[in-house]
Amino acid sequence: RFKGPTLWSIENPYQYKVVTQIVQNNKVVDQTETSFGVRFFKFDAQKGFYLNGKQTKILGVCLHHDLGALGAAINIRAMERQLEILKAMGCNAIRTAHNPPAPEFLDLCDKMGFLVMDEAFDMWKKKKNSKDYHLNFPEWYKKDLEDMLKRDRNHPSIILWSIGNEIREQFDSTGIAITKELVSIVKSLDKTRPVISALTEMKPEKNFIYQANALDIYGLNYNHKFYKEFPVKYPNVKFLATETTSALETRGFYDTADTIRRWPRDGKTKFTEGNKEWSASSYDNVSAYWGSTHEERWKEAKKYNHVSGLFVWTGFDYL
Repeated sequence: RFKGPTLWSIENPYQYKVVTQIVQNNKVVDQTETSFGVRFFKFDAQKGFYLNGKQTKILGVCLHHDLGALGAAINIRAMERQLEILKAMGCNAIRTAHNPPAPEFLDLCDKMGFLVMDEAFDMWKKKKNSKDYHLNFPEWYKKDLEDMLKRDRNHPSIILWSIGNEIREQFDSTGIAITKELVSIVKSLDKTRPVISALTEMKPEKNFIYQANALDIYGLNYNHKFYKEFPVKYPNVKFLATETTSALETRGFYDTADTIRRWPRDGKTKFTEGNKEWSASSYDNVSAYWGSTHEERWKEAKKYNHVSGLFVWTGFDYL
């Protein structure tokens, strides 16, 4: 008697395989195998994230498509090694910052039991630098987004589609129409997963991506002190900390200072207060001015059920 499928989970990433054949004159002329997993999940505005009915805190990292000194060329074992290290330290989720990852990387996440926030864009029409994707966005955004969805939607690891990171259009009304269109493209190809964008503007009346009223979940970068008041400012809105921390440590260096320091103190003041070795303590007492230490951020994230989880910046250092 069939009791239902074995569910894919973080602890037991069980996958099935579909074999598709083309048969001509009783002869198989082509064949392909597709792996998939069966799981169910939901985000809740009050209780956070549930996987297969179990309340689960998303403990993730942001990870560039970058293998340090090896470069961005595909090296499956190098990617697997990173995921093994992250898994061993308790990480259960990856945010692909800030572009679609290699398909081989998603295969590993399926196999190893990582939840994935699959991210499409780091900018739309408004540039972050003169040579970035804003030059290609008008011609390619629809094709690129559709290709990502069609390529990746069979992966059980993926639980979120992200349409952007710190997009400049959140600060003016042009963000409304673009947000609605991008979400519409996603929903036309996959209605089973929520859509999110990693935002920085916290005031609802000033965030035009939020005002589009098209996102399923509010994603916030940094600003950990805002977690407590989020349900008041955004009643019944689902919440995920999409980028956090930016803590600074130097491996093997220990400075016993008992104060938390922001280095630099802001984006304009010349940095003069650092250690003479240009190092930061591994005791987790230094962060960038826009971020927090790991402990500061984790205290806030675990304190509140409405915080579905978080993604630490970053999983691995990058070039």
